Amino acid sequence: MLAEERRRKILELTQRDGRVVVKDLARRFSTSLITIRKDLESLHQMGRLQRAHGGALPIDATALRDPTLHEKEQLHRREKLKIAAAAARLVRPGHVVILDSGTTTTAIARAIKHIRDLTVITNAVNIAAELAGTDVEVILTGGVLRRNSFPWWVPSPKIPCGTSPPIFCSSPWTDSILSTGLLLLICSKRARIAS
Repeated sequence: MLAEERRRKILELTQRDGRVVVKDLARRFSTSLITIRKDLESLHQMGRLQRAHGGALPIDATALRDPTLHEKEQLHRREKLKIAAAAARLVRPGHVVILDSGTTTTAIARAIKHIRDLTVITNAVNIAAELAGTDVEVILTGGVLRRNSFPWWVPSPKIPCGTSPPIFCSSPWTDSILSTGLLLLICSKRARIAS
C-alpha cells in the first residue's frame, strides 16, 4: 500500500470512529508504529487531523457532537458484551441497580433483565424501554432529555436507596468535563453516586 493510500484510509477511519490509535493502525496496515506516527504527524501538519497522545482526532467540529446510540453501539461491541456479562454476575435478586446512560449500560440492562425481584434506576429512556415488558421495576430519574443518546440529566436527583447499589456508568468518572462532554451530566452522575 502506498503511503498516500494509507493516509487517506487513516482519515476515513478518523472521521468514521471519531479517533484513531497508533497501535491499532499499525496492526491494521501491517506497518511499524514509527510509520503510523509519521503518517499522523504529516496529516496533522496538513491540517487534516488533530494529533493526540497515542493517536489522532478529527479536526472538524462534528467530532464534538453527541453521537447517536446507533453510532455508539457499533463501537467495541464485543467488549461491551463482556463487560455486561461481568456486571450481570454482580447483580442478585432483590438488588437495586443504577444504570447510567450509554451503550455499555444498555448491554448490562439486557444481561440483567431476567433477574427476579430487581429494581433499576436509570436516567436513560432507551434502557427503560429495553426493560419494559420484563419483571424488572424501572425508575426513571426524570429531567431534560438529550436528543441523540437519550439520557435525562438532572442537576441533583434525589434517589431513595437504603443500601449502596451497584452503579454502572457509561464513561470513566473523573472531575473532567471531557469524560462525558457535558458538565450537567457530570453533575448528575456525581449526585447519583453521592446518593
